[in-house]
Amino acid sequence: MRDLFLVSWLFGTAAFFLIGVFFGFRLILIKKKWSGVIFILAGIIALIFNPIVNLVTTDNFNHRCCEAALENAKLGDYVGAQSEVIRKQFGPPYRIQTSAGVEYWAYRTSPWFVFKPDEFLGFEMREGKVANLYIEVD
Repeated sequence: MRDLFLVSWLFGTAAFFLIGVFFGFRLILIKKKWSGVIFILAGIIALIFNPIVNLVTTDNFNHRCCEAALENAKLGDYVGAQSEVIRKQFGPPYRIQTSAGVEYWAYRTSPWFVFKPDEFLGFEMREGKVANLYIEVD
């Protein structure tokens, strides 16, 4: 589902750009110069700023989702819980990193429309039990 949104978002941006440029040149050719220039500029602005706006809005949204998930996890009192309890409650981890016998489980908390989240709900697992809860930042 996430890939469908990404592809449709990219095609939508490109289509808006192409439509703006096409109708802009068409208006310029029929002697409506300023209307045509506005259409061309709107297409260029969409092409440049649509990715930037998406990045800014989803990044802030991802951060708020992580904070809410961390607060809920702390309220759930998962420190000391077995790994099976975490897997049952949160599902399989988005990624697992291992370092010196300690596993760091990262869970994606943002919705499907956030393309590249940079913050995750993290569980530090020692000997099969949760030792710490935190927000993992890439």
